[in-house]
Amino acid sequence: RFKPDGNSKEAARSQSRFVAEMNRTASELGMKQTHYSNPHGLPDNDHLSTAADQLLLAARVMQSESFRRYVQTRQHAVRVQGPSGYTRNVVWKNTNKLLEITGYSGVKTGTTDAAGSCLVSVGKHADEELIVVVLGSSSNEARYVDTRNLFRWAWQQRGYRE
Repeated sequence: RFKPDGNSKEAARSQSRFVAEMNRTASELGMKQTHYSNPHGLPDNDHLSTAADQLLLAARVMQSESFRRYVQTRQHAVRVQGPSGYTRNVVWKNTNKLLEITGYSGVKTGTTDAAGSCLVSVGKHADEELIVVVLGSSSNEARYVDTRNLFRWAWQQRGYRE
């Protein structure tokens, strides 16, 4: 949507505009403790969020059927063509291991030094869906254990038994 004209200054302005829009949208969603510094989420001292804000974001984006399909897709392959006509096959693999288990879907995995291993996910039991946000797990594997334990606890609190 913010297509640069080809020079690097315009590209930087386009990225800045996009990040400003991310912050404006976060504010509209009530994400009061979130500030984006870049569009990719890689470390930056001014880039921050909270579990509560990630929950707000997940609840909103999961209202989109298209987004739901995207985040529960385990793998997607396409053939891409470069400007010179060269083509190659590209495969994207979803890193969310919960997708292998019935009842779980999306939303986002992530790992940085500051945040640790993180996972935002949706679980469904009967006709009820819950969103769990885990930040700061000690390892990528631990984020799945932490998440499953939180879902298990939440379902038990709601009277479901496994």
